[in-house]
Amino acid sequence: MLHNKNAFTLTELSVVLALVFIVITLCLPALVHYASQHVAAEAAMLKTACWYTQQYARTQNSQKSLIFNPAGNSYTFADTKHVLHSQVKFGSLPNVFGPPAIPHKQITAPVTFVGQRVSFSPLGIIQSGTVYLVDRNQSVMYGLTAAVAGVSHLRMYHYNQGRWQSCV
Repeated sequence: MLHNKNAFTLTELSVVLALVFIVITLCLPALVHYASQHVAAEAAMLKTACWYTQQYARTQNSQKSLIFNPAGNSYTFADTKHVLHSQVKFGSLPNVFGPPAIPHKQITAPVTFVGQRVSFSPLGIIQSGTVYLVDRNQSVMYGLTAAVAGVSHLRMYHYNQGRWQSCV
């Protein structure tokens, strides 16, 4: 006698569910790393935009600025507008202290540069402040900072396991 089989057996269903579980388990770490790479890439692009604006101010012998728009997730420099990747935004992780070099107070604003802008003088001097970038899931955070110093330069930091680490 032949039976008409129109459904999955319990064994077939168990095998499919096990395979789906294995694939999800293997892909999950890659997705977390994917978010980290987006934030790192945006921080590097922002650092490059700052370097470009600094050199532009020097070659034009005039004050230049990079202007942040945290609400629009963008910044403008030298007549160029850059919108952050959809997985990245200006912001910080909860209960993190900054600035990265000397973390002494809780971060309350994603941009600490006065007037939401970084100013670059013709002498190469950078206005002091910090900008923070996080992924949309708020699991990865980077900070780009210009400290008050005799020689102006930008430093990029990654917040990892409860502390700031300098990115070389």
